[in-house]
Amino acid sequence: VDIGPGAGVHGGEVVAAGTLKDIENNKRSITGAYLSEREYIPIPKIRRKGNGNFIKIKGATCNNLKKVNVDIPLGCFIAVTGVSGSGKSSLINQTLFNHLTEHFSGEVNVFAGEVKSIEGFENIDKVIDITQEPIGRTPRSNPATYVKLLMILEVYSLKLRKLKLEAMIKVDSLLTLKVEDVKNVVVRVLSVSQ
Repeated sequence: VDIGPGAGVHGGEVVAAGTLKDIENNKRSITGAYLSEREYIPIPKIRRKGNGNFIKIKGATCNNLKKVNVDIPLGCFIAVTGVSGSGKSSLINQTLFNHLTEHFSGEVNVFAGEVKSIEGFENIDKVIDITQEPIGRTPRSNPATYVKLLMILEVYSLKLRKLKLEAMIKVDSLLTLKVEDVKNVVVRVLSVSQ
């Protein structure tokens, strides 16, 4: 079952249901478009290789983790994936984050997951836990709203829509679209993003 078609107020309906092929063939399904490869995210030609340093966790035993060993590369973006209950949070939040906090604060963290050892503390200078938990009194206030990220995106979106509308009016009034008009719209869109 594919719910959508978009997120939030733009979702909430069954877009597609059935087999994988049914969802892939459904033109309203964004998920189907990516599964069928009608849409795709290009793989970057050059990827960060990291800085050659690692945080090495040995023998992590916490909740569903059973003596897990893992080397986490530093200096690059990483993702920890897995099905619900597989141990992602136990590894990263309960074990790694709590041990790093313990290391940097010097205080014993009784909630830290059990490990044989963690190596590589010398390769980092601090640890920051960014969550989507509310900041302050309202549940709608989280890190993204606190730094006004959503407002900035909305303003950018409105400016972009205005530029598109102006371009459509110009095309409508001229009945033909000149190359110069397209260039002007592109230049204006790029200037808005700065």
